Amino acid sequence: TIAPNLLLKGIEEVVLTIRGSVYTAQSKETTPIAYATVVVYSPNGNVLGETLTAENGSYTLTFDGEVNTNYTVTCSANGYDSNTDIIMFTNNLNIAVMFLL
Repeated sequence: TIAPNLLLKGIEEVVLTIRGSVYTAQSKETTPIAYATVVVYSPNGNVLGETLTAENGSYTLTFDGEVNTNYTVTCSANGYDSNTDIIMFTNNLNIAVMFLL
């Protein structure tokens, strides 16, 4: 018998997706940052995926991983301080992460 939630229990690698936007925190208005780099790292520091934001500051990053595992996501852009977040996929294979630089 195959359990319907088997893929969400961290037993097998699954395709995980991080979506979001990157904005500047250097002004009173939130302005999107185009071409910022977003990188996701495994718990042991290996790069699992990398992407650039679009003109409107949005990004989508898909990678193979496991649920119930902590991942480090870093965002950087020229002229801005980088920002890092720790995320965990639990009951969903998609997570939204917004960065302010």
